[in-house]
Amino acid sequence: MENIDKYLLTLLPVLVTAWIGIRIFEVRAKRGEAKAEYEKFKSAIWPFLHSILSEEGNLNAELLQHFPTHKNAAREYINNLNGRKKKKFIEIWHKYETEYQQIKSLGPFAVAVAIAPNEADLPKGPNSAEMIQWEVDRINNINKLLNELLQVAQKKIWF
Repeated sequence: MENIDKYLLTLLPVLVTAWIGIRIFEVRAKRGEAKAEYEKFKSAIWPFLHSILSEEGNLNAELLQHFPTHKNAAREYINNLNGRKKKKFIEIWHKYETEYQQIKSLGPFAVAVAIAPNEADLPKGPNSAEMIQWEVDRINNINKLLNELLQVAQKKIWF
């Protein structure tokens, strides 16, 4: 009986060390997979952000062009999230999708239209400077939403 106790006492640290090593390997593999999925999602959004923040970009045209790619990337990536992160991601995504639906509802005139922040501003007969400011505010809002999406999507794996 004493021999078994000695073997178990000797074997226990070896087993614990092996378990810790395997666990570290698994966590690193999960981190690599999560990082690869995040980079894939980020690469779908990044060109759009670059184009709307450049001076040549037209927000409505760019959003109409890039949104289907964003939607597919989000649909694929959301499977990597769970719990509060998933709920927050979906919440931000719905705000972003609302921006797209607002433009999509304008039909063929969507590319040339400046969207007012509220209907009370339209009867005032806004000047071009005000309309440019509306677009800048919308660009900033969409930029903020997409950056929030990227922050929520950047998943940390500890264990």
